[in-house]
Amino acid sequence: MVRLTPARNRFKIQSDIARLSAGGGTNIFPALDQAYRDLSAAQARTKHVILLSDGQSPTDGISELIQVMAAEGITVSTVGLGPQADRALLEQASRLTGGAAQVEPTAVFDAGDDEGVEYHRELWPYLVALAVALMLLDLPLRRVRLFDRQFKAARQRRSSRGLDHAPAG
Repeated sequence: MVRLTPARNRFKIQSDIARLSAGGGTNIFPALDQAYRDLSAAQARTKHVILLSDGQSPTDGISELIQVMAAEGITVSTVGLGPQADRALLEQASRLTGGAAQVEPTAVFDAGDDEGVEYHRELWPYLVALAVALMLLDLPLRRVRLFDRQFKAARQRRSSRGLDHAPAG
């Protein structure tokens, strides 16, 4: 189960979904009930659940819960994963709450509002590349000492005293 997360945190949601694994059978009610409780307590303008399922689930209590969610304005979009998914149950959940059913996985992130979704790109690879480039640039500059203030000042002092050139002799 992926915990309640604002839609603008798209990469976190995708990362959390990617970590999900199948196993232990399918039981939709506990996860849907937890989502309902979390969203009921949340102060959000749009309350949307994305339900992913890959199997058949006991249906006890699901219809009633879906009706309560619909009455509170919580939409449920569903994605059936694989041939064993209970498509009838998933379609019912989406239809009754105004969500989308059997959509492309990327389309379920659109909750149907005009809020928009911000896309964020991780910056750390660029910052690491910049740090490496600056380090590589720093090495020859230190060796040449073109920008070393103390070196320049000492060179000017030697030059003003005539010590820059070795005496002829």
